[in-house]
Amino acid sequence: MPAARAPERPVITVRLAGERQRVRSDSLDSDRAFSDSWLAFFPEDVAGPFAEGFGTIATIEEQRLSPGGQTRGRPSGASEDAEAVAYVVDGAIAYADLTGRHSIIEAGGFLSVTGGPTFHHAERNVSCTDPAHVILVGLRPTTPQNPPSVEQRVFSVAERRGVLRVVASLDGRSGSLTVHQDVVMCSCLLYPGQHVVHPLRAGRRAWCQVVFGKVTLGGVRLASGDGAAIHGEHAVSMTATSEAEILLFDVACPATNGAATHLHGFDESRAARRRAGRRPRGHAPR
Repeated sequence: MPAARAPERPVITVRLAGERQRVRSDSLDSDRAFSDSWLAFFPEDVAGPFAEGFGTIATIEEQRLSPGGQTRGRPSGASEDAEAVAYVVDGAIAYADLTGRHSIIEAGGFLSVTGGPTFHHAERNVSCTDPAHVILVGLRPTTPQNPPSVEQRVFSVAERRGVLRVVASLDGRSGSLTVHQDVVMCSCLLYPGQHVVHPLRAGRRAWCQVVFGKVTLGGVRLASGDGAAIHGEHAVSMTATSEAEILLFDVACPATNGAATHLHGFDESRAARRRAGRRPRGHAPR
């Protein structure tokens, strides 16, 4: 009989906010409209563990849209047939595509879009005076390619306060958005001192993205814009040290995936020294 595979060693690998790649795009039809984006995963990160994304997640992009600013429709670096999930943190965006579908997604709203290279769509900040804050998640395309589809949900603060509310999943559980990749996406709002735990089945790994505030994750301190990959654990345990909001992704990470097999151990003292020093140029403001 073949020898049993040894269990994974618990590892938490952190992507600090300031380590993300910054991309700025100016609107073609306005001198003032722009979007500022910060990419957690990017191909130029050849020396890091996240050049290829994380499991079924191709990219996580935080965008700040000026009044009238427009997103690129799909996250930067995502392939043309990738599936995207957009979360409006603050403000409101207008969605439109060439089929004539259009809608307004306000804060707390989630939108999933599936479509191939010819399915053009865009999201724009509807306000002429206030900025908008959006997080775009690109999922790896599935085979065979799924037909174009759009789905929208709003999850209230009350639904997400103190609990990991499922907002997108493969099976559309609990009224969540239905996506075509093997991922469970949760949203949670925490008061200082609140604690949440998410169990991980064998072969599953997790990514925690801090939208705002401060949390501890297995003894690791995370703040606004920071993200962390967790594998080899039976559960993800998080405690807020300030008012905070997090997104948690429970993903399939096959052993052949580069982002899964090249995760390195996390050195908390090293991260603390980096926080105390000068952050890389172009970092997202805290």
